[in-house]
Order: sequence, then C-alpha cells, then structure tokens
Amino acid sequence: GSGFSIINVINNSSDLLKKYGGHQAAAGLSITPEEKQIHLFRTAILQAAENEVFNTPALTYIRKMEIQNFYDELFESIAYLEPYGINIPKPLFYSDSKRSPSTSVFGKNNEHMKLIYRKNEAIAFFKGSLSHVISRNRPVHALYSTFCNKKKNFLIHSLKVEGHS
Repeated sequence: GSGFSIINVINNSSDLLKKYGGHQAAAGLSITPEEKQIHLFRTAILQAAENEVFNTPALTYIRKMEIQNFYDELFESIAYLEPYGINIPKPLFYSDSKRSPSTSVFGKNNEHMKLIYRKNEAIAFFKGSLSHVISRNRPVHALYSTFCNKKKNFLIHSLKVEGHS
C-alpha cells in the first residue's frame, strides 16, 4: 500500500469530532454541523494529511500480454477472482506494443484518452495529453487491467511512450 493512514490523520483532529472510527484505508466520523467546527476540522485534517507518509505503491504485473492479443475467455477467468480489495488487487498485465494504437481524447478538457488496439479498447484517464505523442508511431508501454467485463475493455493504470518523458 501507500503507507497513508486516514485514521492517523483523523486521530490528530479527534478533539474536533463527536466520534470516529475506522482503519488505515477507511474511516467514518461525526462532527457538530456548525460552519466554524467544520472549518476548523478541515484545516486540521489537511495539515495532518500533509504530515502523513505517502509512498506511491509499485505496480506489478502478472503476465506480459499485448492488449490486442487479450482473449475473451480470459475476461471470464479474471471475473472469477473477484472481489478485489487491499490485499487482493485486480490482476495487472503488461503490454509493450511496438505498433501504436489509434487514439481519441474525451472529457470536458480532452483530459482522457481512448486507445484502440485492433478490436480491443482501453481507457486511460488523465492521459489525454499523450495522444499526439502516440500518433507518431512510438512503442507504447502500458500496465493495464480488465475494466468492464460486459464491454470487454481495459483500464490503463500506467502509460509510457518510448522517447517521451
């Protein structure tokens, strides 16, 4: 995990709450519904969060497989592994496609990107700015997982275009 603990952050501001509870990854709380109290809590929790440890977790994949070669039966097999959670992450795959996918951007500010690998579609949230780089036929490295079993599409977790930093 990231090492960030929401309950540690809330503990630092507990004097401003009626009650609270939880664990490292999730918490609940009750607060007096007064604007001043909420403002004090918001300020205190933001400060405590700044001091909390946060490490970007390493992403590891279980198999190298080009997105265009992902087969339908594997979607069904992965669905049997559900539910996923903190200690049981969704399986990630690695693709280092030498052939650039076609791309299109979407979102209010074109911040997201859809990549098409032959018949397979992948969504890359907040990667829309890379669309113009991918169109230059550079190899694309991606860590991805299945996204929607019904649509049989993918979610890109990490994307790197060779020759672009």
